Amino acid sequence: MQIQSSGLTLFDYLEDADKSNQTLQNLAQNQYQYQDLRKELNTLTDSLNLGQTDNPLKFLDNGFSNVSLKTVNNMIAYNMRPVAEDLQQMADRFGIKDPVNLQNVDGKWQVDGLMDEEQLAAATPEEKATQEQLQNLQTYLDKNTALQDKLTQLDRMSEFYEFGQTQEYAKTLQANDVAEDGVVSYLTASRSLIQEAAGFSLSSKGLQLNSRGESDSLIEQAKEQFNIKDES
Repeated sequence: MQIQSSGLTLFDYLEDADKSNQTLQNLAQNQYQYQDLRKELNTLTDSLNLGQTDNPLKFLDNGFSNVSLKTVNNMIAYNMRPVAEDLQQMADRFGIKDPVNLQNVDGKWQVDGLMDEEQLAAATPEEKATQEQLQNLQTYLDKNTALQDKLTQLDRMSEFYEFGQTQEYAKTLQANDVAEDGVVSYLTASRSLIQEAAGFSLSSKGLQLNSRGESDSLIEQAKEQFNIKDES
């Protein structure tokens, strides 16, 4: 549950007891909303006490697979911040200014655009300088297994969240009497496109998950395809 439009995640409120208590008191007049938020906070508090946010995938797989998508979204935001800060700092240190894609290749994160020896031999001085920057970033990734693990966790959590969003919208399609084969086709295509959008983009604007927001686009396409009108 989104607490309020303050830009803070649930984890920020868990770290500040006064904010958490004040928010819950403000919601007390709405019993259902209060109970939903209390459940979210209890679930996240349990995960923090167990130390399971060190491995968010284990958190989702072992006993907490029924957490809400909003909780998963907050977990992504919480775990993304230190990873983004780390990689942005390295990009600045190595002089990387243009956007760089990071992709998981055979279980390891690789910097896109690295040349092989033959290509490098034929490269211009400017291209060689860029390659040195990218290689420095790749070397940093290769040596930092903890960072590699975090990137994998974030990538898979984002896939989990985005596909979960499309699954939720499938209920709307069913409620609007969309044929079963249409719903299945929508879900199958969504799964494929979200998986294809895996990886990260690192630029001067920070680190971005490529799959983030993919479900919004897929849902809009489904609305148009099946002529679903938004509720007024």
